[in-house]
Amino acid sequence: MAAIENRTIDDYINLLIAKYLKAKGLDESLGVFAREMSLSRNLINSFDESNLENLFDIVSDRIQFNEYNVANSLKSLKLNEIVPQFSDKVIPYVPKWDFQDSDFILDCIDSSVDGLTILARFTSNAGELLLSTSQKKVLVAETSDNAIEKIGEFDSNKEQIGIVKICGYLASGKFYYSCGLDGKLSLYDNSRMHLSSSDWKLHSRIITYLDIIPREDSSSSWHVISCGFDNMLKLSILQRNNEGKYELRILSELKIASPVVTVKTTLIAIKDSFLTPMVFLARSDYTRIVAYSVINDKLALSYEIALNNTQFSTHSFNVRDFEVLNTKTVNGVNNVQTENSMLAICTSHTPYMRMILVKLPIEINEKEGIDQNSLTSTKTKVFYDKILFNMATEIEQDGYSQPIVKKMPNSNSIIIGTDNGIYASDIQNGETWFLDVPGNDVSKRIKSMDTNNEMSKLVVAYADKSINLYSITGK
Repeated sequence: MAAIENRTIDDYINLLIAKYLKAKGLDESLGVFAREMSLSRNLINSFDESNLENLFDIVSDRIQFNEYNVANSLKSLKLNEIVPQFSDKVIPYVPKWDFQDSDFILDCIDSSVDGLTILARFTSNAGELLLSTSQKKVLVAETSDNAIEKIGEFDSNKEQIGIVKICGYLASGKFYYSCGLDGKLSLYDNSRMHLSSSDWKLHSRIITYLDIIPREDSSSSWHVISCGFDNMLKLSILQRNNEGKYELRILSELKIASPVVTVKTTLIAIKDSFLTPMVFLARSDYTRIVAYSVINDKLALSYEIALNNTQFSTHSFNVRDFEVLNTKTVNGVNNVQTENSMLAICTSHTPYMRMILVKLPIEINEKEGIDQNSLTSTKTKVFYDKILFNMATEIEQDGYSQPIVKKMPNSNSIIIGTDNGIYASDIQNGETWFLDVPGNDVSKRIKSMDTNNEMSKLVVAYADKSINLYSITGK
């Protein structure tokens, strides 16, 4: 008899939930729930026409004399008690965790790499992965559903180039590149063989950031944006001449007032829909994001975005890392900024990181260039109203932590590599949590992390020299 009563209760609860989902117009959720609970559509429809109670009325009657305490109990379950009421125009673009399309399948755990993996990076070649190691090698690997298979390495004089901090592959030029400890940029052909006369001393110290961007007006020239430990931000042009040889020339350079923490680049449309690079830079002891545009082959300071609430203090914390969100593809060109583009920023706050969501203005400086001293100019346009959410997180860190934030555009989700494994972030709900997926270990510090262009693979390199490869699928 008890078993029959329990079955009746379960069926009644399931129908109440189904009726609630239908009333809210959550048809997709209703379909999933009905399928998992083996509910028939006819039963749901007939229940909707009956005089039985609905879930809202039952819960309302239950808490009407204790609503204040219930509300406080619900607030205590969230770290961020106050979550902004994002406008209807903004909220579709605010990162939200998509449980339906964020299923992580552990393909393999690889411990065969000799030495510590400093950088793990996918290329635009399907399934290809570059691994830069502490043994002064850049390994080339193919990824599958169950293995990371080494197929070669960069041809280089490792004693000369040293450890490689940056490497990649440029599909539009069909060449590989690397940056060693000596501040040089080196090119390699499609077979990873070093190209003669293709080494250039870009910086006097280690190159910490480098991006090669195809020029829209030429198929054989590229903008090179770089930054190094010499605190120089440089714009160069890389060209392939009629003989097939490469030449590099520095076009513009700026001395940055303090060490650069991180740099990201996008493209932005200007007159006649011409695309030009935008550079977003964060530096230490400066609580602002600095934005530069490339105008007439010169770096132009466009604006700054303040990350604190006062106009009288430019430093209260540092930016650790950030990611540009909500970009688009235009005529086959990726990473083009839109009116809905945002920055997801990880801060240096201890003992727990904060995340700041910032809306990017669609604005550039149309002047030909700027004076090196303009970083401190009172004429610089500073935005104080672009912060959408300053969010507390559950991510522990100290003064030496180097978090890595990555976007997953297919699901509008964000993941963060930390000293304690991978965390997920749902900014719409003001939540972060340890990502409970196979192989993710709270005791393992992440050194490098990347997703491929199709966002179907995730590679994670740990400080214990192991590498995890995941497939990202819908459930």
